[in-house]
Amino acid sequence: MAASKQPNILVLMTDEQSPQVSEVYGHPYVKTPNMQRLAESGVVFDQAYSDSPLCTPQRASFMTGLQVHRHEVWDNGVPLRSDIPTFAHMLTYAGYETILSGKMHFVGADQLHGFHRRLTPDCNYPGIVAQDWDKSCTPFPGGGTGVRLQEAGPRTESVLKSFDDQVESQSRSYLQSYADGDQEKPFALVSSFIAPHFPLTPSPEYFELYKDIATLPEPRPDDASPDHPAMERLRAFFNFGDVDPETLLRARAALFGLITETDARIGRLLDTIAQLDLSRPTVIIFTSDHGDMMGEHELWWKSSFYEESVRVPLIISCTDPTWFKPHRQSMPVTLIDVTRTIIGLSGSDADTSELDGMDLTPILQGGPAVPDRLIRSQYHAHGTGRSMAMVRQGRYKLNYVAGEPYQLFDLQDDPHEWYDRSQDPALRHVSEALLPHATAGWPEDIEDRVKSSLKKRKLIQEADQQAGVSVDELWIDVGADRGWSWDTHQ
Repeated sequence: MAASKQPNILVLMTDEQSPQVSEVYGHPYVKTPNMQRLAESGVVFDQAYSDSPLCTPQRASFMTGLQVHRHEVWDNGVPLRSDIPTFAHMLTYAGYETILSGKMHFVGADQLHGFHRRLTPDCNYPGIVAQDWDKSCTPFPGGGTGVRLQEAGPRTESVLKSFDDQVESQSRSYLQSYADGDQEKPFALVSSFIAPHFPLTPSPEYFELYKDIATLPEPRPDDASPDHPAMERLRAFFNFGDVDPETLLRARAALFGLITETDARIGRLLDTIAQLDLSRPTVIIFTSDHGDMMGEHELWWKSSFYEESVRVPLIISCTDPTWFKPHRQSMPVTLIDVTRTIIGLSGSDADTSELDGMDLTPILQGGPAVPDRLIRSQYHAHGTGRSMAMVRQGRYKLNYVAGEPYQLFDLQDDPHEWYDRSQDPALRHVSEALLPHATAGWPEDIEDRVKSSLKKRKLIQEADQQAGVSVDELWIDVGADRGWSWDTHQ
């Protein structure tokens, strides 16, 4: 790699996409030819994880390179502090033009956080909102997941499609205008799509691909371990209810259709890059903020540490084939590692000593990995009522819930996470080794801090309501179609 040459950087981010549902990660029939195209020329990370399986906390971690307990964006209603530098600031410091197209789920007045400009507005109401942890078992208003599954199916026009059309078109227009300019500065463009997040409304031609071949979730074995109480609370909150197999199949077919439809958008952006006369190589990073349970373990959405929810796709490639050595990498990583890698690739000499994560550039170049590396994820948001953490090392995953029993899973022998091994005497040494890492660095009063944040935001929310500002009782989320339109967000 020519280290003296600052590359352009293109981050392609989806929302709520599980890596398992793709050709690259071994799905038997879901088509993702453009992910595969990137994989053939880049590095595929087989064990990439979300730092927090929820939109705003994870995106705050991705922007800052900090774990959640450090930036304290606990849930989807907390503003990221504007005095915390982001990788956009650090790339600007290195001479980059930093551009955002699409979703980054920024809450509050600061909708840039270091980007020079947005090509589109965000898809979420930016107001500061809160939800009482004590209502964690109260079913989601409006019917929750059950209703959303009933509404899944093909749609020619939708809120989601309108937004992602704009993300794609504005990103391609920017790339063309950049190529037509002097190209003096390298660009860092983040193109962030909503799909395959709810609502599950793919274009008809993509739904047709899967409507007759979609399969049901993995059935629960009769001897599986009981669900953790936190998962029972989460299931109650999302109000999954009794959903018939026909509805499940239609919803999964719609989700798979969205994945392939978004893959086609990715392909058109890759084509644009390939057709332009760019003076610098372009590093292309494809990932998502978290996964989706897709009906596995009788859950949809995210918010848990099951593999479908907490793992993410991660492929890093470069238009100059001499930069990286294409291969598959099994070392566990998280998205804050991607943050450090973006900063490292930029050549920025901004101080990164306080950041978490590691720069993956040496591994991209074929250097040695750390196969037994320990990584963590955490969750402090709706649906559980407690702070939770995940620790992954080697074949084992430990799930921690504050004040409640932990779980231990052997992902090699039990990839579907049906059997809790926390009480197995033969694995006690594993639990004892991993458990201290679950809360390492956390302030002792972390749950009090979360509750204090919720209390303060509840006051703000109620004041806004009295002032006539329209906000929802729960998270403002594009998955609940509340009449969002591009025209009203110009």
